[in-house]
Amino acid sequence: MNIDEKTIRAALLKGERVTLECKRAQKDVPVDAWKTYSAFANTYGGLILLGVQEDLKEKDMAKRFTVTGVDDAEKIRKDFWNIVKAHPEYVPHDWLW
Repeated sequence: MNIDEKTIRAALLKGERVTLECKRAQKDVPVDAWKTYSAFANTYGGLILLGVQEDLKEKDMAKRFTVTGVDDAEKIRKDFWNIVKAHPEYVPHDWLW
């Protein structure tokens, strides 16, 4: 699924919640992304934004998140899905491959 910048910015204005998690991921998929992925997969689903950093001290939601980007988006995308496929415990039992 491709999401445009406008949709991402709108989601960030609402902040992190049960269906949105931001992870700084400059070079690799963060280790804690798997916990979030598993939680989303086994509940309502959600959006994990890699390459976004949250400043918890910032109260203004328009300034709270910074898009830091990633060095190699294609590498991170491939790494993410390769690990998901290699670890079926991250995938709900009712999903079919």
